[in-house]
Amino acid sequence: MAAFKRLLSLCLILFCANAWAQEYGQVRAVFLGDVMLARGVETVIDEQGGDYTFPFEHIRDTLKGADLAFANLESIITSNPSGNGWWSWLMCCTFGAQPQAAPALAEVGFDVLSVANNHALDQGRDGLREGLQLLRDAGVAPVGAGENLNDAREPVFIERNGLTIAVLAYTNRGSWYNDAAWAWRSGVAWLAEENMAEDVRRAVALADVVVVSMHFGQEYQTRPNDRQRRLAQRAIDEGARLVVGHHPHVVQPLEAYGNGYIAYSLGNAVFDQSREATRTGAMLEVVFQGRDIVDIRQRSLRANDRHQPVPQP
Repeated sequence: MAAFKRLLSLCLILFCANAWAQEYGQVRAVFLGDVMLARGVETVIDEQGGDYTFPFEHIRDTLKGADLAFANLESIITSNPSGNGWWSWLMCCTFGAQPQAAPALAEVGFDVLSVANNHALDQGRDGLREGLQLLRDAGVAPVGAGENLNDAREPVFIERNGLTIAVLAYTNRGSWYNDAAWAWRSGVAWLAEENMAEDVRRAVALADVVVVSMHFGQEYQTRPNDRQRRLAQRAIDEGARLVVGHHPHVVQPLEAYGNGYIAYSLGNAVFDQSREATRTGAMLEVVFQGRDIVDIRQRSLRANDRHQPVPQP
């Protein structure tokens, strides 16, 4: 009888596990690093008749084929961007993109774009507000900025194949005094460790999977620093399954940690920087099965002379 009960218990466990797996279909997600549609990239876009889909020509099918496509947008979209062209080169760096960029980003397949970065306020608070709304109107969810601190810290929830994914985004690059959202003013979600940890715990209670975007680290460094490691590992410790980093403009390692993974920097996706290392970025391809990551790989991208990322063998 005891053996029969053990067998029955095992069957029930296997049945429930199989039913749970069927309830949640696989979700394929694609994550990119920095996307900047101003300066030299805008020059190429203008040469193509203002086609903002052009930079994504070689990865468009991959983005559109994903259930979730994400990147860090480093050029706020506004109706009258200032500081582009020679001024941006001189001042290094003020970025902005034209309004037609928003529907183009939706057209190539983006679902969520982080605006939590050091260029979010390049077009002022009115520009940030307009840029967030233009993305929403185009069907792309911005994350990591808002009308106040609570708004900026809110996750975006994406439902795919029965799975709810929460995306949070933060930055600690730029100026906390100028850029961070406060209780009474708009801005970005600043990467304050305890705030981030609280937000992750709250999102874990509301979603099946939590992904955290972090704009952090030192530019042009190929290894994460101690602060990056501490912040990213804390997010995983609090229940996030994946941390996606950007800002260094070069690729940093992907590593397994605890019950999740950390991509410390995906480098540039679309940018016009000329340093050799900055022309190589990464596209992180992740497959979720329920709450688990069942496949993850970091695919190399190489920018051609028209600032288009091209997947490498």
